[in-house]
Amino acid sequence: QDTAANKVLGIKEFFEAFGITPPEIFYDKLDNNFTLFVYSSAGANRLGLIAQITEPGLLPLLESWESTMEQDLEPLSVLLGKTGPSIDPAFKQAAYKDTIFRYLSFPEENLGVCWTLIDNYFILTFSGESMIKIIDKIK
Repeated sequence: QDTAANKVLGIKEFFEAFGITPPEIFYDKLDNNFTLFVYSSAGANRLGLIAQITEPGLLPLLESWESTMEQDLEPLSVLLGKTGPSIDPAFKQAAYKDTIFRYLSFPEENLGVCWTLIDNYFILTFSGESMIKIIDKIK
């Protein structure tokens, strides 16, 4: 929340505050209003966010972003405890409750980058466990 301007920050301002630069048209595909959450498990806090999709074409954009997503999200990953590069530089795919999500694992326990599209929403989390919990809530 920007108390000086008396407004709540959107996803664009949130990412800019951490120096995160997604692909150029990323923000055009999403509503700037988003939900930020913290998932706590085993003494570790993991962030996640959910934003409504407003324009088609987000899936191929995210798939192409995967090549730099780890580096682009580094400021948030380090804040959450990341100390080194991902275990495998290529995103993998998993399915849970008929929902496919993409993930990249870091050496730290239950830390990585996970993303999916469910219905008309983009979901990004920093752990597989938090992704599964969000899918449970939605499904």
